[in-house]
Formats: sequence, structure tokens, C-alpha cells
Amino acid sequence: MNILHYLLMLITVMLTACTEQTSSQPENVAPDLQAVAKVNETLISQDVVDLFIQQRANANRATLSNEQQEELINQVINFELLAQDAMKNRLDRQSPVSQQLQVDRMETLAAASIREYFETHPITEEMLQAEYQKTLSELDGIEYNARHVLVDTEQQARDLIEQLNDGADFDALARRSSIEPGAEQRAGDLGWFTAGQMVKPFAVAINAMVAGQISNEPVQTKFGWHVIDLRETRDAPLPNFEDLRQQLEFQVKSDQIEGYVNMLRGAANIQRTERS
Repeated sequence: MNILHYLLMLITVMLTACTEQTSSQPENVAPDLQAVAKVNETLISQDVVDLFIQQRANANRATLSNEQQEELINQVINFELLAQDAMKNRLDRQSPVSQQLQVDRMETLAAASIREYFETHPITEEMLQAEYQKTLSELDGIEYNARHVLVDTEQQARDLIEQLNDGADFDALARRSSIEPGAEQRAGDLGWFTAGQMVKPFAVAINAMVAGQISNEPVQTKFGWHVIDLRETRDAPLPNFEDLRQQLEFQVKSDQIEGYVNMLRGAANIQRTERS
């Protein structure tokens, strides 16, 4: 997964957690900072318990009975006791615990940094509209109706093209020869699709074809070798803004994070060492 998309997913989870924690509180009530327990010398606040409830029980305090809340508080106490015991035995300095703590620290602080960035640089409707127009400009506006035969080798595909040129029935060849799951039932029918829904070599090949044409050359993708029969084309309906809103927000945020991280990298002194 792209690290920028990972960071965006991380901050999304954190923002969701914060929203769910506070959504049940009246707007004029401050967060509950009272301590619900003291374990040796460590105080455990209600906020910590609330976060534990949200993360571990996927709930919030208002939805739980007193008995359920007490059970979860006791779980927090148990975790704190185990954590204190680990610190007493200096497990935090041992591998792989020390590495995991470092990763957890980096991820938590990175997510907090991104959350703070978006609080001061919010995504606007203008940014989303600009991304929407960019997305529309990248669509070719065509839908394709096609079928294909998928085989393991180039030679197999060339043999199929030769048979089709000699008048062989495409459906019969697809049912008999294609390695695609379900080919015996669907005979390689792909239905209607856009080029963007296909892997790039397939999309490039079908963009160069006309309706009624069978590919003259085998098309190689990561799945194998394809022989394509393009049956029809039609104008594709353009997606409306609201249908794409979530996708647009994700892309704009990813671009913003990339710019933010690149700015930090440009200002930092980063020295890479040779890996053994």
C-alpha cells in the first residue's frame, strides 16, 4: 500500500474514533478528565477508558450498561498492570518490543500531525470540484462490450486467432480453451465496462480496436494472454459529483498529504546509510 494512502487511512480512523467518542456528549460539556482508577502511582482517566471502549468494543460509553463499563475499566486496569510489569522488567528495551513501541509512536504522532494539518488546511468544495473536473477529463467517455479467451502462452493465443480467422466459433473456443474461472458458463463474456476498469495492456489494446473486430495480436497481461472480441461500444454516462465525493475527498487528501510530507522532507536533513 502507498505510504500516503496508509497515512490517510490512519488519520481517518483516528478522526472517526474522536468523533464517536465525543458525539454523545452535549456541545457545552467539556471532556471528562476525571480519574476512574489509580494503579500504583498511575492515574487512569475517563478519556483513556473511553478510547479503550471505542477501540476494543467498537462502542461508546453512552451505549453500554454500568456492568459493561465496569468490565472494560477492569480490562484497562489489567492492561496497565501488565504494562507496569513489563516496564519493571525492562521489556520495553528488548527486541522486538522496543521496535514495536517505536513504530506505534511514529504512527500515532504521524496521524496526529496530519490531523492537525487538515484542521488548519481544510479541504474545500473548490478543491473537490477541481479534482472532479480533472477526473472527468481523464475518462475516455466510452464503454465497451467484449468477450475474450484467456490462455497461458502466446502461442496458444496465436493458434486461437488463426482458428477464429478460419471461421471457428468464438463461444466454443472460449468455453473449451479459456483458463478464466467461469469461462465454461460465460464463454468469456465481459459485459459492459470502461477501459479504466481493465488492466493497462488490455485497456490499451481495446482502445485501438473497433466494434466487430477480433484482436489481431495476442494481448499479454499479468493474468496471461488474451484474444479479445470487441462487440459493441457506446458513450459512457459521466459520473455525477456526489457519486464521486468520497473518492474525490480521498484523492485530494492524498495529494495534500504528499505535498505536506514532501515539504517536510525538503526541510529535513536526511542521511541514508548503506544496508548490509
